[in-house]
Amino acid sequence: LLHIALGNLEHPDVALRIVVVEDRASEVAAACRHPVLIAVNPNPELGPAASVRAGLGLLPSDVDGFLVLPVDCALVRPEDVAALIDAMRREEDPAIRIWIPSWQMRRGHPPLFAADLAAEIVALAPGEPLHRVVRADPGRLSTRPAAQPSRLEARREDQTARLR
Repeated sequence: LLHIALGNLEHPDVALRIVVVEDRASEVAAACRHPVLIAVNPNPELGPAASVRAGLGLLPSDVDGFLVLPVDCALVRPEDVAALIDAMRREEDPAIRIWIPSWQMRRGHPPLFAADLAAEIVALAPGEPLHRVVRADPGRLSTRPAAQPSRLEARREDQTARLR
């Protein structure tokens, strides 16, 4: 899944990929087909936001934004990544700081955060979920229709159809 996720982030404006692991950092780095930086999350029991914080520790200060793509959402389409980056580049409302793909009015992955929100994510208390930052101020959020549902959403739709 990691190879798929990294490949789906192919875009001229994606200059850096940071992979966060619990352990086996050198093994993961050697197996990656794309150039990556490896961050180690020493506290995975604190939830996904702890991994995001670990990755943000390697984020250069000169970036405009960053995507958060959990490896289990690897089937995000490159077109959706490109649409988010384009939306950020074209955004005229300075209040908008987060761009999220959506499918049938449900938010999905990957969220694209303006770089200045990194500090807010790093300041989350241990165990506090990333969605606290996303939901903190609805006025800074913009959703963009996705080309198709994520794998998880497609599986839910499949299961719902079978139950009918």
